[in-house]
Parts: sequence; C-alpha cells; structure tokens
Amino acid sequence: MCGILAVFGCVDNSQAKRSRIIELSRRLRHRGPDWSGLHCHGDCYLAHQRLAIVDPASGDQPLYTTTRPSLSRLMPIFMKSVEKNLSTCWTGCSRLSSLTQETTLLLLLEMLLALLPLYMGWGLDGSIWFASEMKAISDDCERFISFPPGHLYSSKQGGLRRWYNPQWFLEKIPSTSYDPIVLRNAFEKAVLKRLMTDWGSQLHTFCVGLEGSPDLKAAREVADYLGTRHHEFHFTVQEGIDALEEVIYHVETYDVTTVRASTPMFLMSRKIKSLGVKMVLSGEGSDEIFGGYLYFHKAPNKEEFHQETCQKIKALHLYDCLRANNQLQLGVLRLVYPF
Repeated sequence: MCGILAVFGCVDNSQAKRSRIIELSRRLRHRGPDWSGLHCHGDCYLAHQRLAIVDPASGDQPLYTTTRPSLSRLMPIFMKSVEKNLSTCWTGCSRLSSLTQETTLLLLLEMLLALLPLYMGWGLDGSIWFASEMKAISDDCERFISFPPGHLYSSKQGGLRRWYNPQWFLEKIPSTSYDPIVLRNAFEKAVLKRLMTDWGSQLHTFCVGLEGSPDLKAAREVADYLGTRHHEFHFTVQEGIDALEEVIYHVETYDVTTVRASTPMFLMSRKIKSLGVKMVLSGEGSDEIFGGYLYFHKAPNKEEFHQETCQKIKALHLYDCLRANNQLQLGVLRLVYPF
C-alpha cells in the first residue's frame, strides 16, 4: 500500500537532516519494498516507499516538476478548485499531499473514511510531520495524533477542519426509511455478480485458522458456493505466540481484540504473498455498515442501531482497517476494501 513520510517547516536542511529523514522512512519500507524516493525543497521533505502495482517501470514517487514539486502532477490544477469544492464527494482510499514552490503551501486531505492509517505530529522546532505509521515520527515529534478522516490541513490557514460532512456523520436517521438487511443482501448480490462475472473460476479466496476451527469450515462453504479456488492455511497456537512481538510492533497497539485478530491475518498475509499475489480484497467495514455483529441484534430501537453503526464507521481507522492494512503490508500486499 506504499508508505509516506512528510516534514514541513523544518529549520534544519543539512545533509544530516536528510540522512535522518531517509533513516525514518526506512521504517516504512515493509509497506513499499520496490523503490524509495525522497524530494527536498527548502524546509520541506517528501519521502515515499513504493509498492509497485501500476506502472512498475516508471511510477516512482514523489512526482514533481521543476516549478511545482508534488506527489501528483495533477495537484496544481486540483488545488485551484479544492476550496470551492470541499463539499463534493471525493471517493477513494488515499490521501493527497501537495507542496507548491511559489507559495510554500501545504495541502493535505485525508480520505472520506480513513481506510489507511495516517498520523500527524509536531516537532520541537515547530515542524509538522505526516507518516503512514507512528514509528516513523514518534522519536522526532513531541506529540502526534491519528489524522482524523474527512479533514483538511492547510499550512496557509493553519489547523484541521472537516471538509467532508455527510448526513450520516451527524448520526441522524435518514428521512427515507430503509431496511439494513434488504440493503445488505442487495449489495452482496451486486458485489458477487461483478466479481464472478469478471473473474469466474479464476477468483482465489483465502482463509487461515487453527486446525478444525469453525471459521475454516464456514470459509469452505462460502468458497464452494462461489466456486472459487480456495486456499486454506493452518497455524498452531505456538506459532501465533511466536509472532506476537512482530505483530504488536507493526499494528502499533496493545488493544487485546486488535492484536488477537491481527495475529492470524499476519500469518495469512505471508502465505498469500508466497503464492505470488500482490493485491487482495477484504470485507473490513461491512459489519460496521450493515450491523453484522451479533450484539446488533440486541439494539433496542432503530435510532440506536443507526447511531451505533455510524460510530463504528467513524472508528474504522483506529481498529479494523488499521489492523488489516498494517498486517497485510507485512506480506507486501495491496489491500482493497470493496465495502
């Protein structure tokens, strides 16, 4: 999924500082082992660790021109209209970062729902840091936060402000009534039809678990129903314990539920990578959107059901998506969330 490290407003532009940025960026190399890029301009640094999926031969980043260095050649055009169109629905699971030489304006937009982790920190010298994982900025920042989804940070205006304000974010019940079960079934049929039409029997599915676990059995039933080429991986309790230290280091949390779910996903990602796979689809977020967890059945009314789903969606970047993204990156896999 690639890794980024950006520093803006750094008072030190010495060769030693450049070396330090490179050293910190290497902590993200597991996210992008195919190439490393660094662009410096004045008091700003943009570093990138690339996982080559599209255009492996000439897609190295950061991209820049002699007059407008940026992570995208389209950003100068985008920046002219962004202030007028912040309310427009911008889909996708990536963030944009741009630095213009003329105005030294930093513009950073986080995605609608933070499907990928992103962190923001403040250095002792007043610099602003951004990174895909905390480990790249924790040693050089006096404080840091998880960058809130749907927000914009501009060095010109200062501070964070929300630019994406959907109705569901206010947790209000939609004026048009809907049945979440009917909605979920319709969505599942649409996804399955598209996947099976495009890929058919070439579609691979993967599952990991302890020998004889019910998850493995359920996964086989789904795979048989879809007619996919199914891959089943097993691990032992001791193998899970042996992986804990590495799992916690990369998921960057001691949350028990997150670590417990991250461990088998970490082991599975390594197995998937050994098969030559570079991109996978994951169902993270579906239970939050459609109320699929068992305790949702105990919701006292539709208002509280809706509010709970909204709160779960808002926290995806802190739990499920954080876990899936960081662990699958260890297998050098690009993760896509169809939900």
